[in-house]
Amino acid sequence: MKDERGYTLVETMIAMLLVAMIVTSIFGMVLTAKTGAKKSESQAKAHFYARQQMEKLKSYVSA
Repeated sequence: MKDERGYTLVETMIAMLLVAMIVTSIFGMVLTAKTGAKKSESQAKAHFYARQQMEKLKSYVSA
């Protein structure tokens, strides 16, 4: 038998497919995390603004 070296085209294509799937899933996770962080930041700002307005209303009632 001949001493075979290297990779066949099929092996290379399978490896490329696996790498593409991994990169796609990582990209999806990063995108989801970024979207979640942005939403969380918006909610925190809204909560802070609402608390400020409540404190302002309390000061009107107390005065």
